[in-house]
Amino acid sequence: MARRFADFMQRKETEREYGFFNWGDWYGERGRNWGNNEYDLPHGLFMQFARTGNRDYFRWARTAARHMADVDCVHAHPDIMHQGAMTLHSVCHTGEWSQHLAAPQWSYKYGYHTTAANGHTWADGMVDTWYLTGDPRVMETTIGLGEHIAYAMAPSFEHLGTHERSAGWSLCAAMAIYRATGDPVYLEAARKICEVALAEQDLEGTGAWPHVLPSDHAAGYPGAVGNVAFLIGILMSGMEDYHQATGDPRVLASMQGGCRWLRDVMWISERWHFHYTSSPAYLNNPGRSSSGVTMLVIGPMAYVAEQTGDAELMDIVARAFAAVVRDGGSGFGKSFAQALFFAPDVMGALDSADESREAINLALRLDPAALRLEQLKVAPGPERLGIREPVEKTVHLLREGDEPFVITATRLPYGARTREMERGTVEFVAPDGTVIKRGDFDTNDEYELEVALGADAPRGVYVVRISDDQRAVWDANS
Repeated sequence: MARRFADFMQRKETEREYGFFNWGDWYGERGRNWGNNEYDLPHGLFMQFARTGNRDYFRWARTAARHMADVDCVHAHPDIMHQGAMTLHSVCHTGEWSQHLAAPQWSYKYGYHTTAANGHTWADGMVDTWYLTGDPRVMETTIGLGEHIAYAMAPSFEHLGTHERSAGWSLCAAMAIYRATGDPVYLEAARKICEVALAEQDLEGTGAWPHVLPSDHAAGYPGAVGNVAFLIGILMSGMEDYHQATGDPRVLASMQGGCRWLRDVMWISERWHFHYTSSPAYLNNPGRSSSGVTMLVIGPMAYVAEQTGDAELMDIVARAFAAVVRDGGSGFGKSFAQALFFAPDVMGALDSADESREAINLALRLDPAALRLEQLKVAPGPERLGIREPVEKTVHLLREGDEPFVITATRLPYGARTREMERGTVEFVAPDGTVIKRGDFDTNDEYELEVALGADAPRGVYVVRISDDQRAVWDANS
């Protein structure tokens, strides 16, 4: 976390994240929008401060929380239904949210974009600011958000829709504000949201909340029915907060159903992470998914495992967490925040688990190199990877035999992001760290780099290092 935080702060220089409106936020997920501190980076940093005493985390958490309160929430609007709402990631914080913009605008018509049902609403970090500093301005905004959820969002929230985080994050926010104030109005708002989730679940069937997947989640399979793993994880995170406060047995049973779906349908045991969605595009191609959204899934799974004593479920949490450690990650705001927000609960659960179990012992090593080698021993043969992010991409290939072999890396342009790099690079690295071959390319073009090695090439882990913007997908195999 210390390395990722240092990278996060350095990016403020390269991305020029300064200015009266911008200070306290991170930039550039879709090439032109601000992240609006998705997913509650202040809370993650406050928790890291609590664990370490490092005031650098505290200072930036407070700065980010103030930004959320001052810039990302609606303080005045002619329609009271939007007042208090938090806007999602947008151009200029409050403009259009999509990367596909014909005419980028500073502002945007208020609607779903500015309601707590937008699935991008969080309050824990702002509440933490009140707990730790007594800052009244931040807390006034937080209570305004709670009022919006109770008055405008919860009474009219009747369906989960295709993105279950619409309920999940609003539940988390309502419960954070309830814990801070004790006001039953917010608990009642959470109850109404939770009832919608309970009513729509296929508890006796899949255990999840199946619906026709939108095109970006269906990935080439029109009409595919199912769910997205991280969206179900966020939904159950909100339900976890509600269950902690109420002990409602229906909610725990619902979460058990969701965990059953995650375990039986979505878990890729040989890779230590989950399919991105249950579309056949992913279920039939496990290499297409990664550990990038794992932390959004395993928090509520750890809670259910603790509540029910399900040791096998906790083993899955442990291996999935080990994969997150294995894969490292950068300080890019979104991925950094989603790891930090859920890490405290997951690490606490693992710390209390049975260390004699192989999976728990594996996770607690916290040694990326050792975990990588352990996972490579059980990994399947190479297949299409389709890697798009982050900018610095790494693939590890384990060579154990003595046959001549070829390593190939292939680039195909993809997506509609703004061009951020004119040229990129690929390197093949031997087990001893020697760069075997290096190539560079124009980021507008297709590209392939190949190296042929003889039977005398050393055994061990070969590394393919790719530096490229996120306007292409890469495959690397041998």
